[in-house]
Amino acid sequence: MNGCRPFQLNHSERLNASSLRVSAVARLARVTFLFIVWTASCGPSQVVRIRAGQSYEERLIESRAYAAFMRARISEAKGDPSRATVQYGEVLSYDPQAVEAWVRIGSINCLNDPTKALDAWQKAERLDAQSPELWLQRARCEYRLGHLEIALNYARLTVRFEPTSAQAAVLIADASLRLNRREEAITWLLGATAMSPTNVYLWKTIFLSKSVPSVERRYAALQLAQLRPLDASAIPFAYSMESGDTPVRAAGRIKLELMLEAALRKSDTAESQHIATLLGLNPERLALRALIEGAYNVVLDEVELLLAVDSDNASAWIVGLVAADRSRDDARFNSLLARCPKASVLSNDRYRDLLVELVGNRATLDAVNSSLGK
Repeated sequence: MNGCRPFQLNHSERLNASSLRVSAVARLARVTFLFIVWTASCGPSQVVRIRAGQSYEERLIESRAYAAFMRARISEAKGDPSRATVQYGEVLSYDPQAVEAWVRIGSINCLNDPTKALDAWQKAERLDAQSPELWLQRARCEYRLGHLEIALNYARLTVRFEPTSAQAAVLIADASLRLNRREEAITWLLGATAMSPTNVYLWKTIFLSKSVPSVERRYAALQLAQLRPLDASAIPFAYSMESGDTPVRAAGRIKLELMLEAALRKSDTAESQHIATLLGLNPERLALRALIEGAYNVVLDEVELLLAVDSDNASAWIVGLVAADRSRDDARFNSLLARCPKASVLSNDRYRDLLVELVGNRATLDAVNSSLGK
């Protein structure tokens, strides 16, 4: 009986097997080398960012590009578009795929160089055709140029890629009103508030719009009164901490108080409201502060908001009358006088003193007018 001969490779077979092993090891070494080089030089290419409560996987951006972009935005804010354009070019030298830089270059050149603006926007579109900011800025440019239908199309694209864009919704509403499409404008504004119910910008737009029905404006006023200063997104963290004052918070508050005084001296209602939000002043307290500072237009604007929320707010009514009286604004005085609240309960002695002042001033004025035969 023949014994089983162990399996063996002849000489040529052993050479071929050896070559295969060497080839496999070489390929593995090359793959390992390329992976190490890629991870060392490139690192992770994607990051997750959060916008409007949604997570998005996006590409990683180099820190130098970020810094250059912020410098360019600051230059724009300072009114230096030429310097900003150069700095956006620096952004692109670090990050050739920076869509935002091309978008800003397009916006800067919207009015003075439309060809250059279009070229920048086309480059941005080739990089990311679904960028909401690209279509929003193009819509704003066309709106400023008076091309309302084109502006509407671009703004709708913005909403398609960012459904919660309040700026796009307001732009659509404004353009629709200018095209005599009132119902469409109202629909967009109210729809936007349904998407973003705590957005102060949207409610303020509705409240100030003469095209929106009075019942909707009254509701918007109620929302504004509730959201100011409770809109946490408008309050920097340093000012929203509930713990006791710190030197940083105290210094910040002093700075804000000075900024509010400056805004009231200019009778700048929008700026005064913004700073009051940061200081935690509600509309009633801001109206009183403005009355003390002599910013009567600010007072009357706040009073309109308070009376829109509650037409029987006797305290706001008296403050408004005093402001109109002191500023000799007879039209607004008479308008407020005709809206006398049904209830006349005043919240404290301060308002009673203002009422006494008002009656005294008006009695003196009536006496003077009678003596002059008016």
